[in-house]
Amino acid sequence: MSVLEQIRKRTGLLVGIIGFALVLFIWQIGKGNGAPSGPEADTDAAG
Repeated sequence: MSVLEQIRKRTGLLVGIIGFALVLFIWQIGKGNGAPSGPEADTDAAG
């Protein structure tokens, strides 16, 4: 396998992981648009 193919495979994997993390992050933000619930709300109230 050439060096170029190795680089392409690694960057493809990296882009996939970053893309997946970004989708999860955006989904969490979209989900948290309503009233705060769970541990996050408790920490805010304590402060």
